[in-house]
Amino acid sequence: MTKEVKPYKSHKPGSRKGEVHRVFDAKGADAATELGLKLKLKPGTLRSWFGTWSRGKAAAKAKSAKKTAPKKGSAPAKKSVSPMRRRAPISNRSEHRLAA
Repeated sequence: MTKEVKPYKSHKPGSRKGEVHRVFDAKGADAATELGLKLKLKPGTLRSWFGTWSRGKAAAKAKSAKKTAPKKGSAPAKKSVSPMRRRAPISNRSEHRLAA
């Protein structure tokens, strides 16, 4: 009999990344680093994952904050559209070639 492992978030069931993510969410980065090193993951890999997962939490918090109504008197954000840039034409191209 094998123990059935449930997937954690979007990770494959039983994957090292899923296990480290579970510990990261439950106990924090220090405990997740310790587990990751025991699972023979490199510290750089762990730092990369932690950064991604932290940004995901921050983005979720920011998204929930954006759903609140805007303050009275605040103007809607304007989108700045840069005009298309063209290359300036070189007049008399043949003269430039002949001069060189």
